[in-house]
Amino acid sequence: GAAAAMLLLLLSLMGGILARTLEAQRANREAEAARLAADEAQEVADFLVHLFSVSDPYESRGETVTARELLDRGAEEIRGRLNDQPVTRARLLETMGLAYQQLGLLDPARTLLEETLAVRQEEFGADSPAAASSLRRLGHLAWLRGDYPLAVEQLQGALELLEAAGAPEDLTFALVLDDLGSAHEIQAQFDEAEPLLRRALAIRERIAGLDSLEVAASFDDLAVFYADQRKPEQAMVFAQQALDIRRRKLGVDHPEVAVSANTLAVNLFALDRLDEAASLYEEALAIREKALPAGHPDIGQSLNNLSNVYLAQGRIDEGEDLLLRAQLIWEAALGPDHRRVGVVVHNLGDLAADREHWSEAEDFYRRAATIFRTALGPLHPNLSYSLKGLGDALYHQSEFSKARDAYQESLAIRQQSMPDQTELIDEVREALKLLPLPD
Repeated sequence: GAAAAMLLLLLSLMGGILARTLEAQRANREAEAARLAADEAQEVADFLVHLFSVSDPYESRGETVTARELLDRGAEEIRGRLNDQPVTRARLLETMGLAYQQLGLLDPARTLLEETLAVRQEEFGADSPAAASSLRRLGHLAWLRGDYPLAVEQLQGALELLEAAGAPEDLTFALVLDDLGSAHEIQAQFDEAEPLLRRALAIRERIAGLDSLEVAASFDDLAVFYADQRKPEQAMVFAQQALDIRRRKLGVDHPEVAVSANTLAVNLFALDRLDEAASLYEEALAIREKALPAGHPDIGQSLNNLSNVYLAQGRIDEGEDLLLRAQLIWEAALGPDHRRVGVVVHNLGDLAADREHWSEAEDFYRRAATIFRTALGPLHPNLSYSLKGLGDALYHQSEFSKARDAYQESLAIRQQSMPDQTELIDEVREALKLLPLPD
């Protein structure tokens, strides 16, 4: 009995010692984590103080400092410091990369986001959620740059990493789904896009609520999804809800309000409600010209879309001016082979065709078809539209054999990619009937 009592006493003492040891270790870990967090906060503060000292009049000597100059300086600063604090370094690299992206400066954004991914892969592992987050950022940027196959590859990779890690279906998870759905949608891969977009919406409704900005983003993407399939009535439902939420949550002059105003206007235009479309396009353009730097790609989008309404209203000179401005912005910001450049070049072809300047129209349609074939693939609806325009231009120049080739390729694309769009299919068939029989 005495031995048993002594054993129990010893076990009790050991248990107490062990508990105090574990408590001390936990306290030490918390203290270390707090110290690291404090060090990180101090590093970030020092970096920002040093970065923005350029706006000090004693430093700048009266010169105006632009946001681009601050970003360039910040990117250079990050590369020369914080090598011993990779987590903080990655965080700052990503923040700077996203700032470049928001300004429409996509090449420097890509450089910084790629560096962020490399740091996080080395620090946390290539299959970590942190790496997945960086991969998602790069996938979204690839979408903006017009490299849609790469966007799908990177976003699919991010999704697979999150699923393998057992990540919860939270708002970050929904963001990956939504971006991946949009990357499929822009390539007219509608069967792949819809379940991803719908799944993202369900997660956002469950977590953020029906009246949230997250749900508004899903509504806007679903509106684009239906608009690109020429289903404006279905698209309008989502577009109006997205616009209402964003106006309530963000006010009337926020760039995201411009996004939804533009989406709704696209569908109003498709339904020939020209005055309503013009009003919303003008609202979107005014917001973007106020909020975004000159030359931003989104300003080019507003200019191009508003030009379509003006041309349809017979305001030819105004419409042409907007088209040419959009072309300059997109070629400078996105490069000459981006999908959006193809859109504005196609629209210039339509304008030349309306004027019966058939040789000029041929050049525009031919260039647009080349861009779409490279940027969107050989079966995209946009390519079929430019080929139809090219066929018309060649027909009016009595180039009947070449016109037939263009019409037949356009017809094949529509039959395969848009089998339910019988009106568009019949349009090309009728054009083929007008051609004289080949010798």
